Formats: sequence, structure tokens, C-alpha cells
Amino acid sequence: MFLPVRNTSGIRQTMIKRSNVNSNQLIIIGGPSCAGKSFLIKRIQKGLYPGLCRQIELSNPSTCRYVNAINLKGIELSSRERLVVHYDFYTQQSKENEFNYLADLIDKFDRINVITIKVTRSILIKRNNSRIIKTSLEYIIILLSLRRKDRKRSALQNKLRRLWKKRNAYKNNQVELLYKKWFRYFNQFAEIKHYPLDNAESVTMNLYPYIPNKSCSGQPKADTRLKTFNHCSFS
Repeated sequence: MFLPVRNTSGIRQTMIKRSNVNSNQLIIIGGPSCAGKSFLIKRIQKGLYPGLCRQIELSNPSTCRYVNAINLKGIELSSRERLVVHYDFYTQQSKENEFNYLADLIDKFDRINVITIKVTRSILIKRNNSRIIKTSLEYIIILLSLRRKDRKRSALQNKLRRLWKKRNAYKNNQVELLYKKWFRYFNQFAEIKHYPLDNAESVTMNLYPYIPNKSCSGQPKADTRLKTFNHCSFS
């Protein structure tokens, strides 16, 4: 079904189990941390975007199985699985496997749709800063508490370190490199339907098919007549 590709994951044989080879439908909602994946998934689950669901052929979204990528290890898939995956490609990137679990998932599903949420760097930094402030306040409250909560304090310290590291990565424009890596990864598969979702279109939730174009130069724009995007549209 798919074009031959090299095995990009050394753990693909053991991480995800399947009880039957005829798994049905996989929807991947991808993007960096703070892009709005959780918000979109919750609204899809509640049936608030029927037009978007029709575009990705997702019927009765409330009956789907929703999983965060961090919980994919060891998950068992049924023969008629309809799986929606929240995929933070900032935290799931890997030098060894490119992106954790993806190669294994793709092997196990017949129909695959990918929605990639594109958000500007300034918005990502702003949202991440809000998380830093919120976590810092929680940390201060723990420090002022009369009860010792060393485990909670340690968890918040680690979370703050990750948030500051992420902020620096976003400021250094590493997120754009991740987007390009993400799109290149899916270019390997002929029958995966890939839809970039521009943050500017968040009200209408219009999806446009992704069209690879390796010869882009300058400042390309979306082809609104054909309703398509190429990989340069988000550079």
C-alpha cells in the first residue's frame, strides 16, 4: 500500500501491539507544543467541527479512541481501530527514529490522515510564556506551603526547566526546522492524506491538501484556487 521506505524506527517491532492486521483508521493531530492540538482534539471529540471531520472522513468522532503519543508504548490495537493521536513532534522527535512510534503506527493502519497545525513562532513563544508563569506560580505556592511537598516541588522544577528549554528552542527558530523535518517524513508515503491547518484559518477550520514541492523559492503562497499547500507555504 505504501511506497517502500527505510525503517526509521529501531523499536517499531515491539512498541505497539496489534491483535489483527486489518486496523481501520488513524488520525494524527501533529504540531509542536503549544500549537493547539489539545484544543482542536477536544472540539473534534465533541462534534463541533463537522465540516473538518467530513474532510478527513471521520464519522462519529465521539466514538473514536483518543491517545496522546506519550502513551503509545505497548498499546494494543483492535481489528477495527479508529484512533486519534495527539502528537507533539517537539517532545517526540528522536535522532535515532526521527519521530517516535510513527513508522510502527503507519504500518498498522489502512486509512491515515494527518492534520498538522501551523502556528507562528511569536504565538508559540507567547503561549509557552503563559505556561512558564502558571508553573512558576504553582512552584511559589508549594514553597510557601507549610507542608513539605518535595515530590511536587521536584516535578514543577523539572517542568520549568523543560519550558525554558522549549522557549529557547522556539526563539532560536528550531521549530521551523522541525516543521520541515515533519513534512519530509510524510513525503515518503504516497497514500497518507496530509492536511496543514494554518493558525490563521482557525475559525473556519478549512483543510488544504499538502502538495510536496522541492523547487520552491522566494516567498510562496497557498494556491487558493486549487486549495492546496506545498511545504514552502509554512517556511
